[in-house]
Amino acid sequence: MVGDGEAVRRDRRRERFEIGTAEFDHNAPADSVLSDILRRRPAIVGISCYVWNIGKIRALVAGLKKSLPILGGPEVMHEPRKALLEIPGADWVACAEEGEAVFCEFLRRYKIDGRPIGEVPGLAWRDERGGIRVNPAPPFIDLESAPPVYAGQEPVAPARTAAVLELSRGCPFTCKYCDWGDRKMRHISLPKIEAEFAALARQVERVSLADADILMNRKKGLDILRAFVAATDGAKCRLVFNTNPTFLSPEIIYLISQFPSKFNIGMGVQTTNFKVLKRIARPLHLERVEANLVELRKRAPQAVCRIQLIVGLPGDDYQGLRSSLDWALRVWPEGGPLFPLLVVPGSALHREAKQQGLRYPPCPCTRSRKRRRWAARTWPARLNWPLTPDSCPCPTTATPS
Repeated sequence: MVGDGEAVRRDRRRERFEIGTAEFDHNAPADSVLSDILRRRPAIVGISCYVWNIGKIRALVAGLKKSLPILGGPEVMHEPRKALLEIPGADWVACAEEGEAVFCEFLRRYKIDGRPIGEVPGLAWRDERGGIRVNPAPPFIDLESAPPVYAGQEPVAPARTAAVLELSRGCPFTCKYCDWGDRKMRHISLPKIEAEFAALARQVERVSLADADILMNRKKGLDILRAFVAATDGAKCRLVFNTNPTFLSPEIIYLISQFPSKFNIGMGVQTTNFKVLKRIARPLHLERVEANLVELRKRAPQAVCRIQLIVGLPGDDYQGLRSSLDWALRVWPEGGPLFPLLVVPGSALHREAKQQGLRYPPCPCTRSRKRRRWAARTWPARLNWPLTPDSCPCPTTATPS
């Protein structure tokens, strides 16, 4: 939950700071998280806000007022004014797409040079009169010159079995249900990727990629998969990533078939309804997707893959979802998860929620929405398909109705 200090911990000037990071399970009670943080007696606390923890942030921040909490992450950066109004205990929000630079500059001004914190680029803040000001964002980070996350750094905590790694930023596509920031892609180099994989190979069981899709560029994607296989040779470490199965090339399918135990792949189909795909601007060539998945199953029957579908997309209905499920079970009998639609801040669906017929639930802690045309709340049982539960801690979590 608390993780924006990671970039600063890696900064070469870290001898000027005593930096610590802490991670908590999203199901951990807010009071236990608060106690753990206060035990460390921090002067400043950077909190990463996501859909799975935003419901606990209000209570957490209220107890951290004396520690100067600064919020960041996708749940607050797109609507910093709203975040500061709804979370009165917070005075600072990193509202740039990349919070690391904002947080680093915040700390430098607080600790080193004494320049006004209120002038930090990409910072939204509450002034002494209670007004809210939003500063322009700084330039994007040069990913290649940024310090490594794991290579050459302190070992991963022994209790951790997984690590998250980001090899690129941005996404050229405009799918309406998600937000990956700038459409221009930025990557780190293959040698740097190899070093990160080598550092994690024997420390964790899973490396989860937070990229939009590493296979969009098939050559780069193939190089990444090969680098992971080489770095984890002899180690029980698996690479977890999501992809649009349109991008599965013969070379990638062959590599997966040679090392099926090395990968855990989420196949982002979302829906097979062409009208819905068009409405959400999702690029998906269904015939090619089916051919690729059939070929992958033929060559790598032991591959760990799951077809992912979204419930409640604009324009979809029960019969449309049923058709998508029938297709998924025919192509990949093991099926996969159903995700309730989340209207992500910064996404086109978030901006178009009213005209798309998406209704906000009464719970303030989730971005889950309702669609007008869905049947009774008992639909998961009727479909006989596992629904991925919403992670909101409140009892009023919305489901399609």
